[in-house]
Amino acid sequence: MMAIGKSIEQQIKNKNMSLKEFSKEADISYNTLYAIVKRDNATIKPEILRKIAKTLDIQLSDLFDTGEEITYYNLEDGTRDTIKKDVNGVVTRHIHLGNFSVGESSHDSSENALLSCFRQLNFVGKKEALKRIEELSLIPKYISTKETPTTQ
Repeated sequence: MMAIGKSIEQQIKNKNMSLKEFSKEADISYNTLYAIVKRDNATIKPEILRKIAKTLDIQLSDLFDTGEEITYYNLEDGTRDTIKKDVNGVVTRHIHLGNFSVGESSHDSSENALLSCFRQLNFVGKKEALKRIEELSLIPKYISTKETPTTQ
């Protein structure tokens, strides 16, 4: 299993770029990129991972090995992001705030849209959004009877 830092470093080498060149093109601090690839730092902000994948012109899932997980703790708003690639190649992201978690999958656009809105909120807004989602999940007419979400 190749760790994510080594995977990113290999992808950059495949583009015949130095870390310094890549950091400028990706608009990422050189020190941040260095820490990721040389120290194999597994606490990478999801936004940084997206910039790396976009600059490499690859899918986010291409950076991960199956079962690999990245966790980032956001001290500003108290959330914890966990990103993981499953055996089917699906990358999932969960944002945890207290005992509640909001998920995002590379295969679920409605959850991605919800998460996109959620990310725009401050700490108080996130707490309120989670409270409202919890309330909706208790109302029978909004509860999905299938494993996959329904859209209406």
